[in-house]
Amino acid sequence: MKRYSKLVLAGLLVAIIAICAWGGPASADTVFPQTGYAMWGPFESYWQAHGGLAQFGLPRTSVYPTGKGYDAQWFERALFTYNPNNPDPYKVQLQLLGDIATEQRGGEAPFHPAPNSGQGQYFPATGYNLSGKLLDYWKNNGGLAIYGYPISEQFMEKSRADGKVYTVQYFERNRLELHPEFAGTRFEVQLGLLGSELLDRQGGPAAFANLGRPAFYPAATAGVPIVPGTIVTPPNAGTASPVPVPEVPAAPALPVTSRNVLFSDDFSSPDLAAWQPAAGLGQGAGTPSAWRVNTSKGWLEQSGRASEDFTDENAYLLTRDRS
Repeated sequence: MKRYSKLVLAGLLVAIIAICAWGGPASADTVFPQTGYAMWGPFESYWQAHGGLAQFGLPRTSVYPTGKGYDAQWFERALFTYNPNNPDPYKVQLQLLGDIATEQRGGEAPFHPAPNSGQGQYFPATGYNLSGKLLDYWKNNGGLAIYGYPISEQFMEKSRADGKVYTVQYFERNRLELHPEFAGTRFEVQLGLLGSELLDRQGGPAAFANLGRPAFYPAATAGVPIVPGTIVTPPNAGTASPVPVPEVPAAPALPVTSRNVLFSDDFSSPDLAAWQPAAGLGQGAGTPSAWRVNTSKGWLEQSGRASEDFTDENAYLLTRDRS
């Protein structure tokens, strides 16, 4: 099945916007099938109010007791904590993952305090400069409250996620990355996956799975799962903007045959376990992206970024079933 890229990508934005913009009540614990974990109560309220998926990513553990007077939950880009002893609105806080990730790197040149360069903004509190597109992103997406102060200068670093080298800068709570391959789009500056990196360093979600019930966190209510087949934007993809979605006419019914049918699927179910995504068969094929069945619209879609396509335009979905 060859990709009908622009049309289906526009369709995907509807699902992305529905998730990113949904502002349900604090008690509506949302379960994310992509990781199998829920966001509960105050954490969900904070997540929704301060940037959602683009800022914090998906939950990677359940809420667990830390034994230090507060509860915590890991996300792809953050570690949330809940301390009932703090006054509102400070019961939910973001931990200083940038500080933790770089605590052994003080001897490296980018982490030496620098003089004021006269460009952008200088932070005397930590002794670092912030300028250009990273400064713009920092200012426009939460600033000091979300990222904290810079704790390094800008420098080149190899990514743990894809092995490529990017311009990065560390902050008390995260890392900003400059992606020139997405120049001119909202994805040019991206947040590092420090939550996932630090969590995996400690053994991953399994290391936090049997720590008991949260000591202080409000009890979970009935979970509200995301509809099966729904697409959540992949890590580092940013938050999409609404676009018009064209309607696609229903596919015509297949003709009746008297011969043996080797395999068939009417895509009435979101289950695509019998299918295998594959990149295009030509030279230089890119990365095959995930597929989904949009049961509300009645069509098959391939995921991807509408503003900056990153998958092979000739990707295919092949059946695993040869019976």
